[in-house]
Amino acid sequence: MKVAASILLTGTLASLAVHANQSVVSQDELIEALQTSDIGVTNVSIKDPQASESLPKGFDHHFVLTLEEVAPKGGQFFICQQETDCQALAVYFEALAFLAGPHRFISPSGHVYAQMNSNLSDETAEKVRVILDDY
Repeated sequence: MKVAASILLTGTLASLAVHANQSVVSQDELIEALQTSDIGVTNVSIKDPQASESLPKGFDHHFVLTLEEVAPKGGQFFICQQETDCQALAVYFEALAFLAGPHRFISPSGHVYAQMNSNLSDETAEKVRVILDDY
């Protein structure tokens, strides 16, 4: 009985360790959802989460994309393991609203934050927000 409990506990801990290293939201899936939508994604650039000194720390993935409507600009997306990390980004960009523009979204799960170019149309920005509803 003790052996079975030990094996079960070891397997559970190993499973938790694997899941702890995986992102809550798949960057690849989010990029694919954006690219296959009709918002006009023309370029995606993956950024090093540790490279930006000015942004709050804690996000796991960061990518920038170009949208046809405002090319060569577009928007940037952050994926966070912890909701509090994406909340910190929301507070940061809210403080810079005069620069960051009005199109800033956090997904319902709280694990994805998007900041879009201020010249993006409200219609396209709404399409981005709808995509984020799945995350």
